[in-house]
Amino acid sequence: MRKKKRFKEWYYILIILVMFVAALALLLYSYSPKGKDCGSDVACFMEYANQCRPASLTIDFAGNTLEYRSTGDCKLVKKIAKVTPSESEEVKDFLEGKEMVCDYDMSYLNQTWIENFATGLEACDGELQDAIVDLRLAMTDLTWDEMAENMTSWYDLT
Repeated sequence: MRKKKRFKEWYYILIILVMFVAALALLLYSYSPKGKDCGSDVACFMEYANQCRPASLTIDFAGNTLEYRSTGDCKLVKKIAKVTPSESEEVKDFLEGKEMVCDYDMSYLNQTWIENFATGLEACDGELQDAIVDLRLAMTDLTWDEMAENMTSWYDLT
C-alpha cells in the first residue's frame, strides 16, 4: 500500500514538473531574440517595436529590399538588403548590405521611420547612416536631372 501511495506522489510531481518545463519553454520561445516575423505587415511590426519587443519586417520599395528589425532594448536596425538591378553598380556597391542602428523610446517609434528610410538619422549610427549622409551631400551638388539620371529608385533620401 505504501508503494502505491509513493508512486502516486511521484506521478503527480512528474506531471507538475513536465507542465512547468513546457510552460517555461513556451515562454522562452515567445520571447526569443529573433522575435516575431511580421513579413511585410507594417502594423504588426509597429505593434511589437513600440513595445521594444523583437520583430522583423521586410519591405519591397521600388524593387529594393529593405529590412527592419526591432530589438528588446528599443533599437531599430535598418538594412538595405538588396538594391534593384536597374540601379548602377556604383549605387549597389554604395548601399547594398549596409545597415544602421537607431535608438528610440518605447511607444515613440513613428511609422515615418519605416515609410521614409532616412527618417531619424540623427538617432542612428552605422555604415548606412554614413552612406545616406554622403548621398545627401553629393545630391546637393547635382541638378535634379542629374540626380534622376544617377539614381532611379531612391527619391526619398532627400
